[in-house]
Amino acid sequence: FCGIITSFDPHGAEFRRNMDDLNSFMSNKQLSTEMRQRLREYFHQTKHLQQAKAQTHLYRLMSPSLQGEVAYAANKKWLERIPFLSECSPEFKVELSMELSAKVFAAGETCPVGNLYVINRGIASHGARVLTAGKVWGDDVILMNPDLRSPFKARAMNYLETFTIDRHSLFKIADTFPRSRKVMRRCALIMALRRRMAMYAAAKQAKLTAS
Repeated sequence: FCGIITSFDPHGAEFRRNMDDLNSFMSNKQLSTEMRQRLREYFHQTKHLQQAKAQTHLYRLMSPSLQGEVAYAANKKWLERIPFLSECSPEFKVELSMELSAKVFAAGETCPVGNLYVINRGIASHGARVLTAGKVWGDDVILMNPDLRSPFKARAMNYLETFTIDRHSLFKIADTFPRSRKVMRRCALIMALRRRMAMYAAAKQAKLTAS
């Protein structure tokens, strides 16, 4: 009877096994009470992501074409938030969606620079801005000049769930789609020009203030 009940919620049973393993691990390592609480909270906050990772075997059962279509359908609403993708080819977006990975940051943690991020859930501070679900940062990874990229690191203000891809993976995909690579290049030039102008205006204002 217990086996039948468990089969109704296999993901829940897997999560409970993981929590049992976590409790055993924390006890064996004699971790502090405060750290145990943080670990339990993190596992509960990321429960749905753990379940999603457990379902990746379904992708492997699909044909390559279906894998791409399903991945794009699942991530389409996030991809539409990224400005430079608006004119890129659907095929490029499909390949990009296959490379997106989910990352979760606990409150107070900083997100590594050099990646493109889209917030799925949570709040982050980036520079002087507060970013919520659907907001994008790190889209300046398309800039060739690192001096023009934002120096700010985003900090999670609560449990922050993001979809992300690093710069190297992004350009590796773009290299196989020349038209989309050209679109990205054009967007990068426009972004670079705007930032150059902003830097020039800021420097000019600083000189006027100093004089």
